[in-house]
Amino acid sequence: MGERRREVEAWRRYAERERLVSAMNATKWREVVEAMRGLSGGPPGFRIKDIQGPEPALATWDREWIYHPRPWETIEWLEIHADPRREAIVEALKRIGAPISLDEGRIRIWGWLRPGAAAALI
Repeated sequence: MGERRREVEAWRRYAERERLVSAMNATKWREVVEAMRGLSGGPPGFRIKDIQGPEPALATWDREWIYHPRPWETIEWLEIHADPRREAIVEALKRIGAPISLDEGRIRIWGWLRPGAAAALI
């Protein structure tokens, strides 16, 4: 069994054990990336929480939308830095149908939902 296959099996077992529900697929992630790269003023900053990883530091914002939001399969959430384009970002994500939540000015796209998390989605 190859290394990638072992990784995939490990995160699938973790998701099943934690009763996570997939909320995004590769097509939607590609649409999100393209929408954020196409925003007027350049792509916004983002940070990612992996399903098995710790919450990233608030100061950890990336702006490289081509290669860094990967692997999509294990993104629990991707948080977009709130900036003056917040409304345009939210509208673009709603058009795509990405599952998002807004909390304290933060925009989160949910790749996986933990039990009871769906109530926060808009």
